[in-house]
Amino acid sequence: MKSMSSRERLLAAIDDATPEQLGALFEFLPASGAVDVTITPVVMKKNRPGHELRALASPERAEEVARAVFLHSTTFGVRMIPVSRRTLDRRLVPIQTEFGQAQVKEGATVMSTSTRNTPA
Repeated sequence: MKSMSSRERLLAAIDDATPEQLGALFEFLPASGAVDVTITPVVMKKNRPGHELRALASPERAEEVARAVFLHSTTFGVRMIPVSRRTLDRRLVPIQTEFGQAQVKEGATVMSTSTRNTPA
């Protein structure tokens, strides 16, 4: 298992964006340094539908990601919360499938006695 690393969790409430604008965030935020991006439907004040944007970035890239959130969304604020993250050691492994060769991520489990694979 890798050691713990510091990250910044960025949170933003978005209540007036089109699906196309929300989808574009999945391109712009990783390009600005986000290592993870999720958007979740939420009910906002006055029972209005909206979305909560969550992004994870290194402390060095968090300001750049926040600028991208402001530039590419309609939010008026971004919360930035320091968090720690622990990850499994992993590597890309080629496998043969009936459709040809593919890459999978192979990660050592916590006990390091077995591995888990997922499509890359």
